[in-house]
Amino acid sequence: GIVIDRLSGKSSFATLQGQGTLEAGTLTANADLDKLVAELGRFVDWTGIDLAGKLDSEVQWQRGPASAFTAVADARVQNFQLAAPGLLPWQEQNLQIHAEAKGQADSTNIQQISQAEFQVLSGSDKLFAKLQQPVSNLSTTGSWPLAYTLEGDLATWLPRLQSFVPLAGWQISGDIVAEGGGEFSTVRAAIAPTKVTLKEFVAASQEYYIREPKVVLETAGTLDLEKRLFTSSSTTFASSALAFRADELKAAFGSEGVSLSGHVEYRAKLEVLSSFLGAPQYPRTWQFGGDVVGGADAAMQNGMVQANFTTEIENLSYASRTSAARPAGVAVSPAAATAQWQVAWSEPKVTLSGEGSFDPKQDKLELRSARLDSAALALAAAGKVEQVSGQCLTALAGEIN
Repeated sequence: GIVIDRLSGKSSFATLQGQGTLEAGTLTANADLDKLVAELGRFVDWTGIDLAGKLDSEVQWQRGPASAFTAVADARVQNFQLAAPGLLPWQEQNLQIHAEAKGQADSTNIQQISQAEFQVLSGSDKLFAKLQQPVSNLSTTGSWPLAYTLEGDLATWLPRLQSFVPLAGWQISGDIVAEGGGEFSTVRAAIAPTKVTLKEFVAASQEYYIREPKVVLETAGTLDLEKRLFTSSSTTFASSALAFRADELKAAFGSEGVSLSGHVEYRAKLEVLSSFLGAPQYPRTWQFGGDVVGGADAAMQNGMVQANFTTEIENLSYASRTSAARPAGVAVSPAAATAQWQVAWSEPKVTLSGEGSFDPKQDKLELRSARLDSAALALAAAGKVEQVSGQCLTALAGEIN
């Protein structure tokens, strides 16, 4: 058979060395990304792109009796950083990757992988994946049945996943633990029951400031990576502000934005949801309160939400407060910048039903038909509400009883 006494390659930014036979051997590679950028900079314009770090890797293999083989690969990336326009900065002080596999191979091809494990470690972040059954189709169209666990810091995991999840304009932090499994290929993922738990979750943008001590998402479904389309027969979500069960859920993550559709049964606390609206440096002067229970057939396309809904609200209230005057030159915290809430009106029970749409970009609610029943009145109306998160400018027409 083929015997390699020594394999050696060297460039200004990388080295490669190897030795062995098809029965057993070792291959090592090292690369300096700083020098790679400098070398490619002679041919490529890297303006606005920062890439740096060092890579060390080693692969060992050995073939035993009856065509059985074992392979082990290790890689370490140190002081890695990637920054580019439109991307979250990605940094790794010491990223370690370990993979090992066992299976069957002849003199030219790997015929089957019977066992495999994959690990990623970086600080407190960990990803473990294990093959659940042998795989014989090793082409790019083959699927891999895997079970996995993931844990760590959202702030460091998200830059690694930003190719799959739209994150522009958001700052996100918290702890994540995920466990599940499924069959995965380069184009499709059939996701077995999977549970994701977030703790001390914070997500902030120019319009929202979400804080949740604990968020739990459980789902199973199919993810089409080419179409960026997720479908699920059942998905549940629970947090302090909102809990829901979504059936026949479809979610698409395209270049034009996120689109969703499905039937949802939900519960919510309006005072908590209200607190998520607006940036913390601009305290709100209004707040809704009450406990919501309801169901809806809903769809979201290009940010526009369409829904047919029925909802009951216990202890619905609307409260307001005034912003305290800020002395010139004195910094005032958001908590100290506002007065106490004053309830303007309340209802012990309100029933809502209707059909309409909400455009978060224009902050506008349009009701094609709506009905409200409470102890004080019964209202059937249609129209629109503008500046929903602010002054709530209402233009409705209908009947009041």
